[in-house]
Amino acid sequence: MTPLVVQKYLLFILPILFAFLGPYTLSDLGIWLEWGHQMVSQKTLWTTESRSVLSTLPPEFQSWSLSLLYYALFKLGGIFTVIYFHHVMILIIFYLIYNSSLFKSPSLQFSTERYFIYLCFLGMIPSLVERPSLVALIPLLLSLNILTKTKLPNKDYLSLILLNIIWTNMHGSSFLLLFMWGWKTLIERTPKKLGFLVILFLTTLLNPFGFKIYTNLLQTIALSRTRGLDEWDSLYQGKYLFILIELMILAIMTIVFYFRKRPEFIQNLHHPFLPLLILGFTALRNSSLPFVALLPYLSQMGFFRVQEREPRKDIKLTVVAVAFTVFAIFLLPPFKHLIAPYLPEARSMVLDKHTVKAIAEKIKETNTTCPVFNNWNYGSALLVTIPNKIFLDSRNVIYKQKDFEEYSNFTDGVGVESYLERYYPCLFVLDEAKDGKLIHVLKSQFSATEMMKEKGAVLIRR
Repeated sequence: MTPLVVQKYLLFILPILFAFLGPYTLSDLGIWLEWGHQMVSQKTLWTTESRSVLSTLPPEFQSWSLSLLYYALFKLGGIFTVIYFHHVMILIIFYLIYNSSLFKSPSLQFSTERYFIYLCFLGMIPSLVERPSLVALIPLLLSLNILTKTKLPNKDYLSLILLNIIWTNMHGSSFLLLFMWGWKTLIERTPKKLGFLVILFLTTLLNPFGFKIYTNLLQTIALSRTRGLDEWDSLYQGKYLFILIELMILAIMTIVFYFRKRPEFIQNLHHPFLPLLILGFTALRNSSLPFVALLPYLSQMGFFRVQEREPRKDIKLTVVAVAFTVFAIFLLPPFKHLIAPYLPEARSMVLDKHTVKAIAEKIKETNTTCPVFNNWNYGSALLVTIPNKIFLDSRNVIYKQKDFEEYSNFTDGVGVESYLERYYPCLFVLDEAKDGKLIHVLKSQFSATEMMKEKGAVLIRR
């Protein structure tokens, strides 16, 4: 292998390896594992929520198919089997990105090209989590490869229809295909493009919940913003300054392209990168979208230049690639605790800070079946680690507004006595930093005792 080949593949591998280091977010994954469990045990997609103390609306999410898959993988080999699956997905995602951009340009001699590889990865970090949105990046990238073409044969229209149906039954981000095709229709303004937009809309209705997926989307956005869910936060806050700077770099780059590469810019005005960039500024959960399309867009603009031809096959490189794949997918997660002391603090945990395994074990040791009141950040992980009913998890749209307001007041230490009399929780898993008022009231007025702490969480019993 030439030094150039080694250098190039190191550039490709390092971001992926960094993504594989975790921490693995059971606090995102637990709600989908539990929903898959309920669909199997109740033998229906229209399940009745059985793990929450609070009354709930029917969970009608587009991720039903992935929830069933997650639960099947979990039953097959536990949580790490699901993590292995996600690592395979990450490899496929980066392969699709590189294959439509950097793999077309074998030589990477310019530092700017290297910078954009890492800019792409840094911007994608919010999407590299243990949840259905990660898997949904694959139909997004497959759609991008088709939408970037100036002329589409009939087979591409059929491919988009098939992708749309699969994506609609996989994750709520499927609306992005309508959004991107709508942009293409707006730019090209042909009856055929408009007609196909209608066809795409109609095929989104081929799901178990029909038109409800649209009302659910609007309700999710509205309630998530009202209830302060981080993923729908506005980026124009100090804590998201780094993400906002990344997006501003892309916006400035786009403006520079307009003035310096105007013919190429106009020619690629239909490219999905541009509408995804606009969408990226609207909320935290959308901020990674333009970075997914960044490298393919730069390639389309002629940014990556082929400097030399390299051998198409290299046995040594293949051996290295296979060895890396096996290590990253199957060996790194279970042995991560051995290298954890040498990693940055943010990456050192095997499971994320909201996965409180020691507290869950302590709850099981008590052999009590009483409800466990929880800070909602811990709800997802508790669903798959304890048998007790809990109060709230991050599927916030299934909880009625009145119940949510009473829950919020209780965590603020308001109406504690009446809430305890109504639901009678005997265990509490709370965030020591955010739930300080409630912790103080429980200890001072209701003789509650602290059992243990873990990763900023505190287990209290009364």
